[in-house]
Amino acid sequence: MQRSKAANTLRGYRAAVRAWCQWANTHDLPALPARSEDVAAYLADMALRKRRTSTIDLHRAALRYLHHLAQVAVPTSHPLVSATLAGIRREDDDP
Repeated sequence: MQRSKAANTLRGYRAAVRAWCQWANTHDLPALPARSEDVAAYLADMALRKRRTSTIDLHRAALRYLHHLAQVAVPTSHPLVSATLAGIRREDDDP
């Protein structure tokens, strides 16, 4: 299973999961399984802190992978998360 992802991808995922766990802990939220509304809030917070959309996408992918490995419901595919990302991208495209 570990060989299914490149070493750099796994390194990025580990950093993203650590950041998510820290954010969730700071907000007194469960890190695993995460709730879709919490993931959406986390990604929106990243956008407010001017993180690049590619970084936000990496964090979403890391959270999806984490939940997949834990064999729990994957919150990143929820329409609320997708709509939040669409709004982030739209805001990013505005001059």
